[in-house]
Amino acid sequence: DKSDYISANDLGQFWVTYDGVNYKKAGQDNTSLGKASINFAPDCSYGVGLQKWFAYIDEDSCYFFTNSSLFNLTIKGSLINTIIEPDGEEFYLGEENVTIRVNVTDECLNLVDVDYINFTSINQDNGKEYYCSPIESESTGYYNCTFNTSSMFPRWYDVKVYSNKTYYNSDTETKTNAFWLETKPSISIVTAYSEQGTSIGGWGETWTFKVNVTDWDKDEVK
Repeated sequence: DKSDYISANDLGQFWVTYDGVNYKKAGQDNTSLGKASINFAPDCSYGVGLQKWFAYIDEDSCYFFTNSSLFNLTIKGSLINTIIEPDGEEFYLGEENVTIRVNVTDECLNLVDVDYINFTSINQDNGKEYYCSPIESESTGYYNCTFNTSSMFPRWYDVKVYSNKTYYNSDTETKTNAFWLETKPSISIVTAYSEQGTSIGGWGETWTFKVNVTDWDKDEVK
């Protein structure tokens, strides 16, 4: 009433909503020169998003308690992308489809429907990136995308997943050696000629055949 600091060691309590409506006690502190404070570290019992809080001083023999005004605060979560598949599988280039499957949770392991997500396959040899579309939502927090490999380079690929959502920290996760694209060697005849210089073979002539063998996997060809 007199604009004086209240006496020391009066107990201040702080209350925060956990679902935007209902409150629970978040902490308490004894006053010092009229001030009380807490470090608020929300655990998994608090919902992500907009919440409210207030404080009050317990009634004692000298003072009648009163609540503070209501104030707003925002609780942020963190997204966690987990790449379920592929997980090191081998596929034949152009003949098989590859499916990327992911789930997204928060740090409390709750499945989360995100606002945005993308999948990228990255060739380890040349760094070329291939974006997958469309991405399908299976159920809460689960997403997949299937693509054809016919236009892609062979060898190892990493898979990168990015997701974001309002009130959450976004996440980017990369799985190394997620899948391998294998090719079949191709053979084409380049030249065929007789060492005698004839165009029609006969008994006793030696002919040389030269072929081109291409293997994009860089395997040893025998």
